[in-house]
Amino acid sequence: MSVLHGLVLLARPVQFLIFFFSGFLPRNPELWVFGAWGGNLMSGNSAAVFKYANNHPGARVRTVWISSSSELRKHLRSEGKAAFHPWSPQGVLACLRAGVYVYDTCGKDVNYWLSRKARNVLLRHGTGIKNIGRAINNPKHHLSRLYRGNLLERSLLRFLLPWHVTTYDLVIASSTQHAVQASEFFFVAKKNIVITGSPRNDILFGSMNSSARDPAAHWMRTCRESGRLVCLYMPTFRDNRTPVFPASWSKLDEICARQGVSVLIRLHPVDRSSSAVEGITQSRHLRLHDAREDPVLLFSDADCMITDYSSVVYDYMMLKNPVIFFQHDKAAFIANSRDFYFDLENVSPGPRPRDLDDLEAALRDLSAGRLAECPSGKRYQDTLARFHHFLDGGSSERVWTEMVQRYCPLGITETLSTISRSRVASRSLAHVLSTPSVQRKPN
Repeated sequence: MSVLHGLVLLARPVQFLIFFFSGFLPRNPELWVFGAWGGNLMSGNSAAVFKYANNHPGARVRTVWISSSSELRKHLRSEGKAAFHPWSPQGVLACLRAGVYVYDTCGKDVNYWLSRKARNVLLRHGTGIKNIGRAINNPKHHLSRLYRGNLLERSLLRFLLPWHVTTYDLVIASSTQHAVQASEFFFVAKKNIVITGSPRNDILFGSMNSSARDPAAHWMRTCRESGRLVCLYMPTFRDNRTPVFPASWSKLDEICARQGVSVLIRLHPVDRSSSAVEGITQSRHLRLHDAREDPVLLFSDADCMITDYSSVVYDYMMLKNPVIFFQHDKAAFIANSRDFYFDLENVSPGPRPRDLDDLEAALRDLSAGRLAECPSGKRYQDTLARFHHFLDGGSSERVWTEMVQRYCPLGITETLSTISRSRVASRSLAHVLSTPSVQRKPN
C-alpha cells in the first residue's frame, strides 16, 4: 500500500463525519454548484450547461463552478463568473448550501463530502459502447468488485469510493438507447432519465468559433491549407494503463508522410504518462492535443476521426464525416479493462483496421475519397440515429430548462418559460421505453 492510500484510509472516517453533518444544513434550491473531471478541468456537458446558464439568465438560480485549478478559477472570475476551490471558505459555503450538484462523472467532480441531501444531476458524456458503472463484469475491475464482490470487498470499496454508489436524481441521455443504458449502468428510476441530447455538442451546430484560442486548431487549419487531410485520433482509456498505440509513434508518422495525412492525437485525460506520449513531439505530421482543452471544439477542423472503442466517435458523426475504427487490441482490452455493451461490428460504421498495414490502407482510401461506408450510407445513418435523437444546438437549453422546472420551479421567469417552448422538449425514459429499436444488454 502506498503512502497516499494510507493517508486516504486515515482521512476517510473524518470525511464521512463531514459528509454526515453536511446533510443537516438547509439547502438553497436557487444555488447550484458545477464541476467536471475530478475538479481539474472545465469541459464536457456540465461546462456547456454552466456556460449556457451564465449566458442566458432566465431563472433566479446562482451558478458556481467548483475547481481545484487556480488557473481555471482565475479565468472564470475574469469573465465575471463565480468559481471557488472546493475547500476554500467560499467553496465550502457554496457546497454546503447548494441545493443541486451538477457534474459529468461523479460527486467528486465538485465536493462529494459536502453533498448530503443535495440533488445530484449526472450529465454524463459518452454513449456507452463499453460497459460502465454496474454493467462492468470484469472481476479484476475495482468497480465490478464494488458492485459484485464479496461482502468485504464491497464494504471496503464503498468506504474508499463512496461517490460511485450515489443515487442520482436526474441523468441525461442523447437517445432512447442511451437512456436504457443509463438505467442499467446506474440503477436510476426511469422517471429521472431524460432524453435531452448532449450539451457539449451544441457547439457543433453554432456559428461561434470557440476553438480560436486553441493552438491545435491553427495547426489543423494550416495542414488543411497545405493540402493535407487532418485526422483526429482519440483512443479510449485503458483501465490497466497499457499503451494505446500498437507501435512507436514514428511508425504512424511515416504512414502519414506516405498518405498525405496529418494526425492530431488526443489521448484520454487519464492517459497522460510520459510513455504514452513519447515520440509524438519529434514527429513531422503528428501533434499532441492538450488534454485540458475540450476536443469537441476541434471536431469541425478534422476531416476524419480515428478511434478504437471511444464513444466520442458518435458525437463526431453528427458532422457527417468519415470515421475509422482502429481496433487493434480487442481481446486484450476485454481481458484487462472491460467488455463491450454492443457487438462492435454493429456499431462501427467504417473501416476496422487491425494492424498498421490495414490502417495505412484505410488512410490511403480516405485520401483517394473511396473510404468504405461513407457518411451517406445506411449503416452510418442508422448508427447515428441510434445514439442521437436531437441533431441541433439546443441540448444545453433542454437540460437547463429540465433542471429548473424540476428543482427550482419558483425561480422560473417569463424569459425561461419562453425559452423552454422554443425547441422540442426533452423526453422522459418512462415515456419512450417501449420504442422497438432499443437494444438491451442480454442477461
